[in-house]
Amino acid sequence: MRTVTAAVIALLITLNVARAEVVRITNGEWPPYLSENYNHYGVASHIVTEALKLEGVEVEYGFFPWVRSMEFAKSGLWDATIVWTRSAEREAYFYFSDPVIRMEVVFFHRRDKAFKWSSLEDLRGYRIGGTIGYFYGAEFARLEESKILTISRLRSDEQNLKLLLADRLDLFPIELEVGYEVLRRHFTQQQIDLLTTTRPFRETSYHMLVSKASDKAEMLLNSFNRGLEKLKQSGKFDTMLKSAAFGAYYPVEPSNPKTD
Repeated sequence: MRTVTAAVIALLITLNVARAEVVRITNGEWPPYLSENYNHYGVASHIVTEALKLEGVEVEYGFFPWVRSMEFAKSGLWDATIVWTRSAEREAYFYFSDPVIRMEVVFFHRRDKAFKWSSLEDLRGYRIGGTIGYFYGAEFARLEESKILTISRLRSDEQNLKLLLADRLDLFPIELEVGYEVLRRHFTQQQIDLLTTTRPFRETSYHMLVSKASDKAEMLLNSFNRGLEKLKQSGKFDTMLKSAAFGAYYPVEPSNPKTD
């Protein structure tokens, strides 16, 4: 009897594994939240992975440049992409999950320059950087499109910060934690000390964008939202964010296997 019972249990386990749903999600480099070389691929990736795992869904990540990540998901070649802000343009192609993370966006600038402003329009005439493919809010986009603000778009946050340090830009918008993470990874402490930030001009929610072209869209969206709520109720969500602040997701050695 014990042998039969053990065999049945083993069969059930095998069937459950076989039935596990697998989704493909595009990803990119945005430390400490997303990175191919960070533990768990960064804290935002970890949140998505764990939330879906609670609903019996496994994740396969693909790391690409940001524009390609968006296009691959938009076409349905991949099921979703993480993590992005909400915009009308994106709503035409994607369903937005509940927020994965929330952050405040500030302007970095040199300490030897002061800026007095109450609205974004007050920054007219300043040289402002931006990263290609990033959305900084509807008001920022309106002022950029109408040429009220002078925005120079570059390929990476690192490039923008280099120009800021070289006094070829006056301001660069970026999430506070992400900005300092980029500085710590690519610049000396002496260079970092030359920069400071303004007050936040935007609080941003970042979402998983689920492709409307994917046949798994409804399942993926509902599974993630349910799993995310479970993750928060368990307390693990807050623990993950707190541990990220203390470097728990700092890059693993490339030769080591990634953790699940």
